Amino acid sequence: MKTANLFKLLIFIIVSVFSLTSCQKEDIANNTEQNDSASVKTVTDLLKNSSNENSNTSEILQRQMHYNFGFNFNYPVTLIFNNGSSATISNDEQFFSLIQSITESSYINGISFPFSVKTDNNDNVNVENEIVFSGIINGADADGDGNPNYSDNDDDNNGIPDVDEDTNGDGIPDNNDNGNGDGNGDGNGDGNGDGNGDGNGDGDGDGDGNGNGDGNGGD
Repeated sequence: MKTANLFKLLIFIIVSVFSLTSCQKEDIANNTEQNDSASVKTVTDLLKNSSNENSNTSEILQRQMHYNFGFNFNYPVTLIFNNGSSATISNDEQFFSLIQSITESSYINGISFPFSVKTDNNDNVNVENEIVFSGIINGADADGDGNPNYSDNDDDNNGIPDVDEDTNGDGIPDNNDNGNGDGNGDGNGDGNGDGNGDGNGDGDGDGDGNGNGDGNGGD
């Protein structure tokens, strides 16, 4: 009788342990799936590529972050690598340092939801899931053509590829480095050296009598 009861107890313990283990594995799988983020991979991959091409990493990556994706993290944020490891970052320096560690075999493809960001409109947004995150990065669209900045080869829609308008090589068209240039693509400078605010540059680089930003061939 005692042997039978002991056997039943043993069976109960085995079944309980198996059920608990199964539930834990399921919770881990569900949590990993919920934290998967194509958006964070898009952001980190672009920043990594930019850091490979530029030496002034921190400053350039900050500009890239704001221009291409229209936000900055409100820290702390936990990022997840493809091998399941995670890193909680508390500031931009830690984030950009983590970017440097990305390789072809070890990359960031997840983020712990929810988290908070500050958009370029200075709005604090609670990002509860991937749908919200995707909406933020795809909403950064300088020329309003429906093609987000990070994938648009002509961000100001003036017919000139961004790479040709990026003379300092930071991955951002020069007219968006400091707010000057031809942001609306109308052929007139937006105010580079525009002391009187008429939309035309005051300088005359080529000596044609027109300001440099007037769209009439000035330098």
